[in-house]
Amino acid sequence: MVNPAMQNVLDHFKDPENYGVLENYTHSYELKNLSCGDTVHVYLLVEDNIIKNFSFTGEGCAISLASASMLSDEIIGLTIDEFLKIDSNFIKNLVKMDLGPSRLKCATMTLEATRKAIN
Repeated sequence: MVNPAMQNVLDHFKDPENYGVLENYTHSYELKNLSCGDTVHVYLLVEDNIIKNFSFTGEGCAISLASASMLSDEIIGLTIDEFLKIDSNFIKNLVKMDLGPSRLKCATMTLEATRKAIN
């Protein structure tokens, strides 16, 4: 039997939320993890300092795509300042799994790409 946290990751990996290219985005950024080959491209619609919409595309491991899906649901509606307070601990709490350094890098790729898109 798969534990609930792993099942949640697998569900998000198989059917990610907010996957695809967002129309009318105002910010975007593509990030590649050269050590493992994962890629994520984020698209944001920011209006009045609020993340009105968010989507992503990419290829990679279950952790990278599932965490992108989970994060996407959390950041829509946040102000830029609220988003910038999100850190790796927030991602760990979303994933609810013990992540080593290389897996944490996979899990935080979308966070990093979104920060770079905003800046």
